[in-house]
Amino acid sequence: MYLFDFFRLVPKRRKIKINRKKGLILSNPSGAKRYIFYISNIIFLTGLAMLVYIYIPVGKAWISYKNNSADTQNGYLNPPVKEIVEEFRVSIPKILAEANVIANVDVTDKKTFDKILSQNNVALSTGSGKPGDGNGSGMYIFAHSTTQSVLGARQNAVFYLLDELETDDEIYIFYNGTKYSYRVFDKMVVSSKETSYLDYKEENKEIMILQTCWPLGTNWKRLLVLAEKI
Repeated sequence: MYLFDFFRLVPKRRKIKINRKKGLILSNPSGAKRYIFYISNIIFLTGLAMLVYIYIPVGKAWISYKNNSADTQNGYLNPPVKEIVEEFRVSIPKILAEANVIANVDVTDKKTFDKILSQNNVALSTGSGKPGDGNGSGMYIFAHSTTQSVLGARQNAVFYLLDELETDDEIYIFYNGTKYSYRVFDKMVVSSKETSYLDYKEENKEIMILQTCWPLGTNWKRLLVLAEKI
């Protein structure tokens, strides 16, 4: 098959061009060139396999979300939000995302938050408020940190679909046995060096900000989803 000729040093069929001055200009590589060719193919295929392996969780999350969206359009309701009584948990029904929230995580402490995020948790930044603190308070919850390892995409895909959230979508926080509801009112992409939103507050609202890296698979920018308590 011609498809496999890409990985074959000497294709079964090949066109030979003759140049009157130089003679045969296509020849079969030999010696070190042959080994370089095969090694290059092995590296290419290994890299491709690794890329697929890393992003399998992201693909599964996207497929589940699309299937859920199709069911909703066909008249089926979104699955009910599980009444979780654990100490601190976030639930986003639209994108089928749920995770434990680990509080008081320093965004500059790579060693600590790498360990937390690698276990499919999300983190509440140090200095953030708590659910129910009232107007003038704010929470900043993040996942998919820019400084995670190469395998970070496998270990933490919780917020990979945040971009699918739109105005009026609901997010639930379960904290100390109480359920708190928040409604999305804004979404933005900011610089990776932007830190002002870590303590963002509004006088007449209780704010929650969810953050992931953007675009998917990169650490170039930050995607922020802003929601208010209802």
